[in-house]
Amino acid sequence: MEFILSNLSMILLVVAVISTTVSILTQFTKDIGFLNKIPTRLQVLVLAVGITVTTFIAICQYKHYIITWYSIFASVIMGIFIAYITANGWDAFIELFERFYKKKDDFK
Repeated sequence: MEFILSNLSMILLVVAVISTTVSILTQFTKDIGFLNKIPTRLQVLVLAVGITVTTFIAICQYKHYIITWYSIFASVIMGIFIAYITANGWDAFIELFERFYKKKDDFK
């Protein structure tokens, strides 16, 4: 948990870059060949998960971190979050987060 909190700004930057990359790649490739026959949301999901896992593995190799099965699983889950952000936008993701997050004042 300490790793996540200490690198939160870098994680958000990587999420934003991957979301933008997935969005641009989807816009340019959704009408090519067999890709126009599959749903765009499926293409976004596959691209997001693929790019997220690849980026995670590349960062782990660069930083000499040990790659475990649960870290790969976590990167797949993060790819699903990125697919949601890419398909629906940041506003929908923030609304979803706020629906489940309660402020301390709400507990009074």
